[in-house]
Amino acid sequence: MADIVMECASFHKKTVKIPLILEHKSELSSYPSFQIMHYQHRIWSEQVRSKGHRPTPILPVLIYHGQENWKTKPWSSYLD
Repeated sequence: MADIVMECASFHKKTVKIPLILEHKSELSSYPSFQIMHYQHRIWSEQVRSKGHRPTPILPVLIYHGQENWKTKPWSSYLD
């Protein structure tokens, strides 16, 4: 369900898989973090349902290529 899954060796010589979510936006979005968290939740839910799979770290990457300036907001600004 991830866009890309990278594999690398850990310090203990175990193979570690890190899913990447690549999200691109051409327009400003009101709640981009919520959309990405939804994708993360879907991946983690599938991993938990699969026998023997524990949730893995997921690296989300958001790429914005719109005309307006992207304004970074703190998490608290999305909540009441």
